[in-house]
Amino acid sequence: MDMKRLIINRLVGLGLLVVGALVSCNAPTAFVPVPSPNPWMDDYTALSSMENYKQWGTYNVHDPACKKIGDTYYMYSTDAIFAENRKEAEEKNVPLGFIQVRKSKDLVHWDFVGWAFPEIPAPAIEWVHSQAEGKGATNIWAPFLMPYQGIYRLYYCVSAFGRNTSYIGMAESDSPEGPWIQKGCVVKTGEGDAMNAIDPSVIEDPETGKWWMHYGSYFGGLYCVELSPETGMTMQPEDHGHLIARRANYRKDNLEAPEIMYQPELGKYYLFTSYDPLMTTYNVRVAYSDSPEGPFVDFYGEDIKDTTNNVPILTAPYRFENHPGWAGTAHCGLIETATEDINNLIIFAGHDWENETETILFTGLDAQGHSVWGKRIN
Repeated sequence: MDMKRLIINRLVGLGLLVVGALVSCNAPTAFVPVPSPNPWMDDYTALSSMENYKQWGTYNVHDPACKKIGDTYYMYSTDAIFAENRKEAEEKNVPLGFIQVRKSKDLVHWDFVGWAFPEIPAPAIEWVHSQAEGKGATNIWAPFLMPYQGIYRLYYCVSAFGRNTSYIGMAESDSPEGPWIQKGCVVKTGEGDAMNAIDPSVIEDPETGKWWMHYGSYFGGLYCVELSPETGMTMQPEDHGHLIARRANYRKDNLEAPEIMYQPELGKYYLFTSYDPLMTTYNVRVAYSDSPEGPFVDFYGEDIKDTTNNVPILTAPYRFENHPGWAGTAHCGLIETATEDINNLIIFAGHDWENETETILFTGLDAQGHSVWGKRIN
């Protein structure tokens, strides 16, 4: 990098402490914003054609799951493409598939690897169609990568939108880039179930070696189920696990997209969740626990499987003057890394519109468990 800066805002109690990577001996002066045009296009219609997929970068990334393997970051994301045209892709020999895969050395420049699967697994389609009158199962959502003894397990979900007729499956490969071998169903749900089998996130307890998968949505809340490390499947056949989070009016007040991380210095597990409607006020919140299977409590010690609205809020939609704003800034992905004294980052949809280039926005927790946010600039 020619130049690298890190600006971190740390929330401490009710105060706001601003820490800059560049420290001056002189007394700080007040920041005065200078009006400037937006250097970002704010859309990617110019690159949206199917043949331009290798130039997408982070465009078309939804529900990201990011894992650092060696010196490379791999990111897997939901099948959601602006102006998707499968006929055009076929005509132009674009290998359009399911689950987008990208890789990067620096979290800024991303290469499009391709798609993990050439098609949606047949058992997933059959299950969803059998439960949803032949509807749904048109794409794959919310993948999650979990390494295990030299192999890689890619968890994913298939569903019918707005229903809990869903299927969480898993595939394995000896490379994070595939090819992938389907291993079968982990959890599936239908109209008679309280929970919804979408949005898997898997973690290993470093003390016991046990694996736990968190999953779910506003249908009945979020659930946690134990997995077998040897197989990657549930310890008990057809086990759906136990409730860990819910909201009162769940059909109106959405709750989904659990992502979990362990902070070893504090001995705490942090569970990040997404609140409210996907297209508008989508926002990220966090709770913590001494155990990966819960119970999880919020900032005020309230159990999040109660029906209160929990805090803190880490990211939320926002709008500044002369800008249309950003909506849907949730379903985060966690990156376990060590950079600039921040050990765990959250990546989320959004771009910086200041006059800077090659910028990544982040928020997360520092070594003391305090919320931080900032940006990294080349």
